[in-house]
Formats: sequence, structure tokens, C-alpha cells
Amino acid sequence: MVGVICEGVGTCFHWWRGGSSLVALDEVTDPQNLGAIIRSAYFYGASGVVLCAKNSAPLSGVASKASAGSLELMELRSCKNMTQFLTFSAENGWRVLGGSVSARAIPLNEVVPGAPKILVLGSEGTGLRPLVERFCNLHSID
Repeated sequence: MVGVICEGVGTCFHWWRGGSSLVALDEVTDPQNLGAIIRSAYFYGASGVVLCAKNSAPLSGVASKASAGSLELMELRSCKNMTQFLTFSAENGWRVLGGSVSARAIPLNEVVPGAPKILVLGSEGTGLRPLVERFCNLHSID
């Protein structure tokens, strides 16, 4: 079901444990960007998308239209605390990759295949919040 909120971090873990890749959105506020990211995540085979419960674009008609229907097909969850979600995920064998324009970021195409991955994308204006960025291996997305 679209928009189900994970009451505890473990609830989210049990939902996506079977997948191999997720996209986590850290305060993406524009509904058209949200829809476009969901569309791209679906196209590239992501198992699901995790959204911040606060300061994120709503799952609205605008987001649905921008997603070109993939909003109805993609597994979506909302977490109350992104840093706890990422910490719990890393402790359970997931690699947490953060999209960044930082000089210390390495190209995304250098990610070694293997462990399941979470790609974390930040907000349109400021990118990843510093606290969230600390939990990520930073990668540049060209």
C-alpha cells in the first residue's frame, strides 16, 4: 500500500529485507521531483522508495502524474527518522550510498556489486542533511 508509515525501524526492515536496492529520499519537497524520482527508481528496478515523514513532498496528484503511473506500482514507505533507518539498515548488511556533489564523493559507477544497497538522495536545495550524510558512503551522480 502506498504511503504506509513505518512505526518502528524494524517494521521497515522486515518490509524490504527481500529486495536488492532501495532509494531513500531525505526531505525532497517538490512533488514533481518526487514523482520523477519514483518513476526512475521503478524503471531502474529498485525494490522500493523510503521517504522522510517530515518535510517531504506529499503523495499527491502532481506526484502521481510526474511518476507516469509508477507511483501506483512502486512500494513506498515513510520513516520518522532517516538516520535511525539508515543505521539499522547498515547494521543489517545494507550498503548506504549517498548522492553528493562533494569533492570527496567517488563516481557511482565505481560501486562494487554485491550487498543490497540504499541510494540516499537529498533535497533539491541543500542536498543531504549533514547528519544523514554521516551515515552514507558518498558517491557523485553524473
